[in-house]
Amino acid sequence: MASTRFSPRPGLRNLDRGIRKISSTYGRPAFLTYAAKSNGGLAVESPSERLVSQLLGLDPSVSSFQSQPLTLDLLQGELLHTVDDKARIRKRDRVRGESSRLYTPDFLSRNTLGVSTAIEVKTEGWAGDTGYQRTLLRARDVLRSHHINFIQVVIPSHWCHPLLTNAPLLHQASKRIDHRPDSALMEKLELLADAGASTLGDYCSGVGFDARMAPVLIVFGALKVDVLNLPLKSSTPAELAYGDLGHLCVMEALGQ
Repeated sequence: MASTRFSPRPGLRNLDRGIRKISSTYGRPAFLTYAAKSNGGLAVESPSERLVSQLLGLDPSVSSFQSQPLTLDLLQGELLHTVDDKARIRKRDRVRGESSRLYTPDFLSRNTLGVSTAIEVKTEGWAGDTGYQRTLLRARDVLRSHHINFIQVVIPSHWCHPLLTNAPLLHQASKRIDHRPDSALMEKLELLADAGASTLGDYCSGVGFDARMAPVLIVFGALKVDVLNLPLKSSTPAELAYGDLGHLCVMEALGQ
């Protein structure tokens, strides 16, 4: 019987910039997205990682981020930045008769104050066994010694959780610079608030918008809602944001 063969993914060469390479064939899934804070196109390994990349792009406290940018040598506490570095460590451990202990975080973000944070992404129900959690504890210690923070983000697994539906909508809305609210629209929203508007439906209908425009009003700071816990629909409570994007600072709330 002929052996199974998988076709190559030549397009990933221009997207996969991490140290732990996304599978180069169609035998394993790759999820593509776009992130201006990560220099454009991005290839990740799971829907949860794609969602986190969208959240990092929306979070105003994050100035930039990278996917799988470095690997940790958990034995000696060294940071490895290239594939050659990893090969060197594996050779060193092989000569010593030891098994290499390497760990690669899913993302490395940098905030507006210049502080770096490594991010481990897991899906609810698949957070890893106790051995893996010990690996993460060791990784946290190594990163701390290099002045890098560490958080683990667990993404809800239920398909209709508000976070899973809101993030893609807001991600798409963030690209619509042409719909950014102007001063005239902001004044109309303020008048609606004074008249008692309290939901997305109140504000959208009050300015003659279809409810599908609500993500645009949220992502550009016209309105604020609880994007982590409430679905974006007409009855969702909303307030004026006055240009503030603090309601999109979600990574800190998700971190463990």
